[in-house]
Amino acid sequence: MLKHGQKKTMEINIQKIRSLIGRVGVLDNNLLNDFTELQCISLLNKVFVKVYIPQSILDREAILETIQSNIEWLEYQPTALEHAESYEFLLKIIEEKPALSSFDAECIAIAREKMIYCTSNEKRVMSICQEYDIECTGTIGILCCAYEHKILSLEQFEQLLKKLFSPDCTEYLGPEIKKSIFSYYNISNT
Repeated sequence: MLKHGQKKTMEINIQKIRSLIGRVGVLDNNLLNDFTELQCISLLNKVFVKVYIPQSILDREAILETIQSNIEWLEYQPTALEHAESYEFLLKIIEEKPALSSFDAECIAIAREKMIYCTSNEKRVMSICQEYDIECTGTIGILCCAYEHKILSLEQFEQLLKKLFSPDCTEYLGPEIKKSIFSYYNISNT
């Protein structure tokens, strides 16, 4: 229980981070944007053994400008829901969580159907994944995994994290996350 005035700090689950390697993941749009902005989209294939992108995300015109020029560096498989139960689950979470986008809901449903990682930085997505016991990670988890498995050097890892938390990147992850990650890995704030 936190005392009045204390802030909850983010816990780093290093065992979970390390266990990402060699798994399969479905990518949402914000994660694709992050790795495009960080100019390391191919890193996703070094962490995940197989990467899915929902066809609905690939069909969006908005994705073309941001990601299309970089997607050639990513080996991925387009995917969609295949089973009636998954469509029912998709409709259920859209109905129960009206603030959730249909794209995010589809990523969650695909991850559940295929029993793979859902990748997103959205708190709502992570919360729903936790509620339904669906494995989930975000940009930081993937970057940390790459560093933990020596895919990234410490220097590369630090540069990517600093860029991720800079105004150059559109993703907003919050100061408490930055503080936890930088502290855990002894990264200077300068």
